[in-house]
Amino acid sequence: MESIKQVEIEAIRNKKKVTGKDGKEKDFLPHTYLMSESVDMWTQSHDGGKRFGAMTTNISECFNGVLKGARGLPIAAMVEFTWSKLVEYFHDRHKEITNDLLEGKKWSTYAFSTWEGNRRKSEKHYVKAFSNQEMRYQVVTSHNPYSAGGGNHSYDVRLLERTCSYGKWQNIGIPCSHVIRVCDAVHIDSTIYIHPCYSLNHALSTYSHAFVVPKSQSLWRKPMGTKWLPNPALVRGKGRPVKSRIRNEMDGVRNKDRAPGWRREDADLIESQPKQTCGLCHASGHNRRKCPQSLGASTSGHVPN
Repeated sequence: MESIKQVEIEAIRNKKKVTGKDGKEKDFLPHTYLMSESVDMWTQSHDGGKRFGAMTTNISECFNGVLKGARGLPIAAMVEFTWSKLVEYFHDRHKEITNDLLEGKKWSTYAFSTWEGNRRKSEKHYVKAFSNQEMRYQVVTSHNPYSAGGGNHSYDVRLLERTCSYGKWQNIGIPCSHVIRVCDAVHIDSTIYIHPCYSLNHALSTYSHAFVVPKSQSLWRKPMGTKWLPNPALVRGKGRPVKSRIRNEMDGVRNKDRAPGWRREDADLIESQPKQTCGLCHASGHNRRKCPQSLGASTSGHVPN
């Protein structure tokens, strides 16, 4: 937070301006803007562990990546594509988790790798007991001149309350290095403090839903009530349809080589599709029909002598 505040101070000192959505210039005040919103809406450190370390945009982009192939399809094809992907997704995940359980694993790869990394860090910490009844301990990190803070920090760990003043245990539900060091000192298995949502048994329950095989279309019941007909005025014409949706980073890559004056929403974003390649000269940017070396060549693939 202090770094954002410092950026705002430097911006005020240098009289930095930004252009708003209304086209008007205004002062660059990032710290003032963020603090005007509730901190639990845009920070992980104050969300009470509700997000488990995943911000809202990351969750939505996950779904966008899975269903990206359904974009632009007719409604019936879109529903069938989504259904097929969902069945395949559940089947593959259930099979993968079952194999992990048979190998004796208990936690997800992410949770166990995070715990293992924290365990290695805990070997350099020091523990001092403050209250055995309340299971409250002080953990001091070793001096490290190569770390950002230099080490030698003190943290308050309370096992009964499942809290650590470092805050990361409460945010992601996986014991931090300070908690693991305390558990090792009192001979407790620290993995029991990993949140159950990371267990493979819970994951298996998530993907244990049984899908019903759809009937053949010839066996469908005839619909009752009003019969809906397509509007002839909305029939798509010949040629490639014009897309009206606004593109973003999910649709393509940033292109910095666009000529100046290119006017379009998010003009520096183009779809990441392969460029058109000529079948005769193998150059990009045109096809064999418009190739300057074609000399009347046939588009069927036969090149006249």
